[in-house]
Amino acid sequence: MIVKLLFRAARRLLEKWEFSVATRYRRARLILDCHFHGVELELGRNVHFHHPVRVWGVGGKLVIEDDVWFAFYGGNRCLGPIHLQLRTPGAELRIGHNVWLMPAIQIVCFERITIGPEAMFGFGCSMIDSDVHDFSPEGGVRPGKTAPVKVGQGARICPETAILKGVTVGEHAVVGNKSVVQGNLPPRCVAAGNPARVFLQYKDPEPATPKSDAVVVP
Repeated sequence: MIVKLLFRAARRLLEKWEFSVATRYRRARLILDCHFHGVELELGRNVHFHHPVRVWGVGGKLVIEDDVWFAFYGGNRCLGPIHLQLRTPGAELRIGHNVWLMPAIQIVCFERITIGPEAMFGFGCSMIDSDVHDFSPEGGVRPGKTAPVKVGQGARICPETAILKGVTVGEHAVVGNKSVVQGNLPPRCVAAGNPARVFLQYKDPEPATPKSDAVVVP
C-alpha cells in the first residue's frame, strides 16, 4: 500500500515537471517562430500552452492577450498542433482575453482576424479571411479577395467549423459542429449547417431594475 502511494506521488511529480518543461518549450517555440518569420508578437500574461502552437508568416502582427488558453491540461494530445498563419506583411491576428483554442485549429490571416474576449473554439476549426486565389476561369494564381473576420465576445464555435472571409459572428453566438459560416451571424443566436443558418435567437437580457432605498411616504 505504501509503495503504491509513493509510486503515485512520484508519478504526479514527474507529470508536473514534464508539464512545466513542455509549457516553457511551447512558449519559447512560439516566440522563435515569430522571430524567424518576421511576425511582430505581443504576448500577454498568464498564457496557457497546453498544446503545441505553430506560427508561420511573412511579417504581420500577432496579438495574444492575457489568459489565453491553447487547449487545456489533460486534453487530447493525439490531435495536431494549433496553426496560426499570417500570409501578408500587413496581416493582423488578434486573440482576445481568456480565449480558448482547442487542438488542430487553423487560422489563416491575410488582412485582419479578430477574436473577441472569452470566445471558445472546438478542435479542428478553421478561419480564413481570404479566397486565397481568384476563382474566375482566367484567375490562375492571382490573389483572391480578402475581407476581415470578427468573432464576438463569448462566442462558442463547435468542433470542425469553418469560418470564411468577411464574416462577423455576434457576441455569445453558438455555432454547431462542422458548420460552414459564410455570412454574418447575429449576437445571442444558435446556428448550424452548410451554409450556417440561425435556428434559435435569444432575446437580449432585460436591464436590471435598480433598487431604491427611498421610503414612500403616504
